[in-house]
Amino acid sequence: LGKLQKGTWTMIESKMIYLFRHGETTSNVDGNIQGSKEPLTPHGHAQAHALALRLLRERERHPITVLLSSTDTRARETAEPIGKMLGLTPIVSPLLVELRHPSVLHGKSKTDPEVLRHITERRVNFHDPDFIYGDGENFPKMKERAIAALNLTLELPDTHIGIVTHGAFATVLAAATQRGHALTSHDLDAY
Repeated sequence: LGKLQKGTWTMIESKMIYLFRHGETTSNVDGNIQGSKEPLTPHGHAQAHALALRLLRERERHPITVLLSSTDTRARETAEPIGKMLGLTPIVSPLLVELRHPSVLHGKSKTDPEVLRHITERRVNFHDPDFIYGDGENFPKMKERAIAALNLTLELPDTHIGIVTHGAFATVLAAATQRGHALTSHDLDAY
């Protein structure tokens, strides 16, 4: 990868980016919409510790020298044991947070009628760049964050970069490594 300029990549050097999704939370188990402060469950902490041990064992194969993390509690709690095992202090960035759901939905079940209405509206309007549900986030805003996050990683001198983030954002971030500014909602479709 290289610096992402408007429309094209300019090759600077080769980098390896390792994407890690945070460990389990109560909302994952219960099927609820998460806010930014949700902590890991005991099982989620065990998952984070197991990942940290695996990365330590496979350090020669995956020589991560810098670790980035979302500011969300669940991601930071996942990054902490990885950082400890690898001797790294996670760099926390709000660029790496999950797709922002409207705050009125946080903590509600994904089967709640209001949540279902939001999910349906988001899918129907996924390709409309002007549609935003409440104080949530749409695809263009998430893509903008993904491009900024990639540029952040490319500015680092390190060539093996670990990123602890979230499922939907990791998908957009990975797609942005391939498509850059040309990435469209149609490349991903509704998720």
